[in-house]
Formats: sequence, structure tokens, C-alpha cells
Amino acid sequence: MVRHVVKKSSLKTIVMEDKTRQDKAQQEDVRVAKAQQERVVYNSARSCSMINGALVVFKLFAGVLGMSLAMMADAVHSLSDYLTDLLILYRLRMERKPKNDEHDYGFGRVAVLAAGVTGIILLLLAILLFYLDVERLVLNFSGFSIPRPGIIALVAAVLSIIVKTAVWFFVSKRGKEVESELLMVRAWQHRNDALTSIGTTIGIAGAMYLGAKWRILDPITGVIVFFFIIKIAWIFIKNAYYQLTDKSLPLDVEARIADIARKEENVIDVYEVLTRRLGSNAAIELRIGIAGSTPLSEAYSHVQHIESRLREEFGEGTHVGIRIEPAPEEKPSPLP
Repeated sequence: MVRHVVKKSSLKTIVMEDKTRQDKAQQEDVRVAKAQQERVVYNSARSCSMINGALVVFKLFAGVLGMSLAMMADAVHSLSDYLTDLLILYRLRMERKPKNDEHDYGFGRVAVLAAGVTGIILLLLAILLFYLDVERLVLNFSGFSIPRPGIIALVAAVLSIIVKTAVWFFVSKRGKEVESELLMVRAWQHRNDALTSIGTTIGIAGAMYLGAKWRILDPITGVIVFFFIIKIAWIFIKNAYYQLTDKSLPLDVEARIADIARKEENVIDVYEVLTRRLGSNAAIELRIGIAGSTPLSEAYSHVQHIESRLREEFGEGTHVGIRIEPAPEEKPSPLP
């Protein structure tokens, strides 16, 4: 009888060790795929940052020289793209930086703080441009003549459409190749920028060619672009605030985390799920009940398996902390 129990226990240990090896192999595959994805994202963001940087300078120059507030607003809108690309590059660089004794959780939140500052800068620039737009509208309604936009502003708007459309196709293609959600989101943002530039082109062209009374289209277009900039700035500030105040992951995500843990053998129940974000990675802490008769080594293997499943689901950089407690042998009955 004793020999039978020992043999059964040894077989269970072998199964758990085999499961652990499989998990490690899967983690290695995920790590390699993620490294390839990060290289593509980094190179794409670097290329886009150079393009957007040049576009910002030219648009701002064209807006000032062409006396077009609409083009100045479009330049700030492109500035948000440029800063977003820089933040992606900075975040990837900081996430690669190894942890040290003073930063146990890494440096992910540095990029979050930078994103918040970026949002504030965009907000202040948008308010300044909005003030100039309103001032020019007041002058127009007071009977004063407002300047006609120069041809260079129109050229910059048309060039922006062409460049942004090309960037949209480039980033979208790269995103599909490596299945990067971040790049696909950026691709759609570039597409929206191209659409915004179409509106800017219409406003500037109308102000140039429809006569003196239609010059008001330029500041009106500037006001419309102002709201796009405000939306982007708010997203930056809101996301930074949520992460710096340790906002939990959505309830459905926490429920999925608990479900992953409950599916593990010998896990009786999940008592507590605590979550937050650390930069682009998730931080998950669990308190689970494991059958009291489970040997320590086997319980440790179960914990490792849960950690592997969570990192497979939420990314290799996910911080996972699991506290185990002895629990009754039977899982609690569902509530009626």
C-alpha cells in the first residue's frame, strides 16, 4: 500500500515537472516573438518620429509664413504624433533597462510620467492657439479684415495628406507582419491625421479662394483642430493619472485572471485579486487556496504554472505575485 502511494506521488511529480518544462518552452517562444515584435515597433517608431518631426517643423514654418492659424493648429496636431513616437521609443528603452536595488519593479512609470507631461504641453499649446483663433474671429466680426492665408500653407496641408497616408500604409503593413496591436493603433491614428489634414486643406483653400468674407474659414478650421488636440492631450493626462494612482485593471480582466487560477489543479478558490499597471505591463497579485494535503513542492509547481499562464495571457513582462493558503479539500459550491 505504501509502495503504491509513493509510486502515485512520484508519477504526479513527473507530470508536474513535464508541465513546467512545457511552460518554459512556451515562454521562450513567446519571448523570441516579443523581441522580434519590439524590434519592428522600435524601428517603425524611429522612422515615423523623423518623418513627423520634419513635418512639424515645415508645417509650423508654413503656418507662420503663410499667416494661417489652421496650419499652426495642424502643426501642433502633428506634434502630438511626433511626441507619441518619442514616448514609444523612450518606453521601449526604459523597459529594456534592467531592474536594480533601488527599482524593484523596473522603470516603466518613467514613461508614464513623461506621457503626462506631454499631455500638459499639448494642452497649453492648444489653449494658446485657441486664444489666437478666437482673437482673429473677434476681429472679423468687429469689421476688421483678417489676413488671407499664403500658398505655402496650402502646400503644407496637401503635403501632410500625402505623407500621412503613406505612413498609415507603412505602419499598418508592419503591424500586420508582427501582429502588433500598438502599431495597428498607430496606423489608424496616422489615418485620422490624414483626414484631419484634408479638413485643414479645405479650410485654407476656402479662405484663400472664396473671397474676403470667407477668410474666416481659416480660424474656424483652427478651432476645429483645437478640439482634436484637446482630446489627445486629455488621453495622455488621463492615462498617466490612472497609472500613477494605481488604477485597477477592468473588472472583466480581473475575473479572467481569477478564472485562470481556478482552472489549475488543486486550487480550491481565489480569495483576492489585486491589479494595476506598471508602464505598459500589468502587475497581478493573487491570494489563492490550495488543498491542504498538497505537498509543498507540488504547490510550488502549481504556482509556477499559474504564473506561466498569466504571462502567456498578459505578456512576458507581467509582474505576478501569488500567496498560497491551505484550504479544504473540496471546492466551494456555487451560490444558488
